[in-house]
Amino acid sequence: MNENETLGELRDAHNKFDHSLKDLVAPAIFRICALPRGEFIKLNTERRRTQEKRVDILIRVKAANSSDDYAAHVEIQSEDDSKMLLRMLDYWMMIYEDLEIDVHQYVVYASDRPTQMISELQKKRLNFSFQLIDLKTVDGEPFLASLIPEEVIMAILCKYPEGSNPPEVIVRILKKLEILDLGEPSRLKKHLIHLQIISQLRNLQQETVHQIKSTMPQSFYDIKKDPIYIEVKEEGREVGKEEGREETTRAAIERMLIKNLLSEIGIAEAQDVPLSLVVYIKEELIQSGILKASM
Repeated sequence: MNENETLGELRDAHNKFDHSLKDLVAPAIFRICALPRGEFIKLNTERRRTQEKRVDILIRVKAANSSDDYAAHVEIQSEDDSKMLLRMLDYWMMIYEDLEIDVHQYVVYASDRPTQMISELQKKRLNFSFQLIDLKTVDGEPFLASLIPEEVIMAILCKYPEGSNPPEVIVRILKKLEILDLGEPSRLKKHLIHLQIISQLRNLQQETVHQIKSTMPQSFYDIKKDPIYIEVKEEGREVGKEEGREETTRAAIERMLIKNLLSEIGIAEAQDVPLSLVVYIKEELIQSGILKASM
C-alpha cells in the first residue's frame, strides 16, 4: 500500500467520523457552544462565491431586536488542521457577505490528540478569532443528564465525571438512551450506531460494542440480525467476488483478529474493508468459540 492510498484511507475514516459528528453536534449545538436556547433559524450551509463552499453548521440566532441577530457558525474537526484559522476567516467573510449580520464562530475539536490549531489572528489592521472547543475539556455531566439523545451520546467525547471510568460512562449513556428512545427501536439503533462510530475517536469502540451486548437485551441487539451488518457483509462479499479475493481477505482478517495484530480500525484500513465487516467477522469468531470476547 503506497502513501497516497494510506492517506486516502485516513481521509475516508475521518469523513466517516465527521458525518456522525455533524449528525450529533447539530442538535447539541446549544449546549456545546453555550448558545441561548431561544428562537433560531437553520440556514443553508452552502455559500456561493467563485467556488462553492459548504460549512458544517450555520444558524441565525434570533434576538428580541432583529438588529441584534447573529449567525452561529460551527465547524467540526476530528483531526488537526494547520490552516483552520485562515479557513475560518474565509468562512467569516463569506457568511457576512451573504447575511450582513455579526458572525460568531466555533470549532468543535473531537480528537483525543492535543490540538495545535491557532484560534486568533492579530495584525496591525486586522484582529480575528474564533472559539476553539476541545471536547476533552468540556464537562460531560450536563451531557449525561440531558434529555436530548445526541447530547447524551456526545458525553463519550467529553471530560468524564470525577471518579468515572469509560465503561461506566458508556453504560450511563446506554441506559439513558434506552429511556429517551423508549418505544422507538429504529431511533435507538441509529443512536447506537453513531455511538459506536464516534467511540473510535477515544479508542473505545470495542468496549462500546461489549457494553451494548451486555446492556441491551439479546432480542433487541443481535449483531447477526442487524440489517446494517447484514448489508455490509453482503456488500463485502460482492466486492470480494469482483476482485477474486473474498476468501483471502476474510482469512487475513480472521488471522489478524485471532493473533490480535491490529485494532479493528487498523485491520479495516489494512484490508481496505468497512470497519463494520471486521466487527461482524469478530462476532462470528466469538460465537463459534474461536475467539474470546473482550472483557
